[in-house]
Amino acid sequence: MKKLVLALVALLVTVGMVTPVVADDKVSISGEYRVFYYNLENYDWNTTDDDSVVDYFHQRLRVATKIAVADGVSINVRNDFTESTWGAAGQNTARFENNADIQFDKAYLEIAKDAYTLRLGQQYYRQGMGIVVDHLGTGAYVGLKSVPLTLIYTQLNEYGTNEKAGSDTDSYLVGAQFDIKQIGGSVFVSNLNDGAAGSNNTGVAGISMNQDLGAIKLKAELDYFFGDNGLSGAAKVDNVGTQLYVDASTKLADNFTLGAIALYAMDAADADETQQTRLTKFADWEPHTYGPFTTEFDALGGNDIWEACGADAGIMGLEVYGTMNASADLDVLFSLAYLQPVEDSLTKLPTLRADDVMMANLSALYNFAPNTKVGAQLNYGTASAPIGPDPEDAIGLMAGIWTKF
Repeated sequence: MKKLVLALVALLVTVGMVTPVVADDKVSISGEYRVFYYNLENYDWNTTDDDSVVDYFHQRLRVATKIAVADGVSINVRNDFTESTWGAAGQNTARFENNADIQFDKAYLEIAKDAYTLRLGQQYYRQGMGIVVDHLGTGAYVGLKSVPLTLIYTQLNEYGTNEKAGSDTDSYLVGAQFDIKQIGGSVFVSNLNDGAAGSNNTGVAGISMNQDLGAIKLKAELDYFFGDNGLSGAAKVDNVGTQLYVDASTKLADNFTLGAIALYAMDAADADETQQTRLTKFADWEPHTYGPFTTEFDALGGNDIWEACGADAGIMGLEVYGTMNASADLDVLFSLAYLQPVEDSLTKLPTLRADDVMMANLSALYNFAPNTKVGAQLNYGTASAPIGPDPEDAIGLMAGIWTKF
């Protein structure tokens, strides 16, 4: 009885402390709840079709909170609650699945001054269109206001804090971006230092654009990679890569948009070179899975689209996509992509996994209720192997419901 009274007192004290804070207009909350269904077959691209099928439901509650500490000062947090697979261990008890803990994927301090904005903590970093720098992690961000320049630093891995015990092996990313309003894009440069591999450095310089030309909307990004593994002599390997993305779309009717994407990534055929496609990856840039579930499929078995046919082989690709507003509440989306390697002489496995890859998508998105949508997407992929039998086709079906607040 004593424990019950103490618990009630603690609860009343907590409510008394929290209620005024929540009721204050200094705190704003937004988020999303979703339930997704996954049915994915052969996304490991093997040669059999009976051992690589996954079929399950998954849910997640995401809540973003902004606490206005003072004028121009805020604390920003984003949490994921009960992110878990239905039927997992622990659901037949008073406690939910033991791996469905509260996750803090963002937690940072933002200070907005007259001359700049400063962010410190775990936050999202992106350069250009998020193709080569796309990262959620700890570090610092400075956005200048007198000129459209942003500076970023993120600590990727602290391989031990005691430098006296040995050399400093931290991994980190530093970068700068200058926005150009006239082209709706930016120029940027970043360098990734991988402390786990000695003095391995990979840099990227890029330019992006996003223009509305009236009848045609045009987006593009060009990226150039440089650096090496920090070794010398025969052990030295250069980090190389040049990749181009061009996306043009037009409205053929008030309710129908048609677009085309061209992709090119240079190969790294020499033995002392290795193809680079990105510095970091978080949210995924995957045009080949066009639709409401685009980042969920992992349609190329963990590979970027720039290495869809295998590491170092490069790609040449073309994709056609479209969106039709079938009604005020229903959208239908589709896409078809075809990819080939730039250097098809690299046909020895596992260097090159495919002579060509084709990927198709068909999806629908429906306004089911206020702030609530339901959707479904079918993804289909096929590839031709340079040696041996072709892998079985990959087929995936996803459906879900999500509501925003």
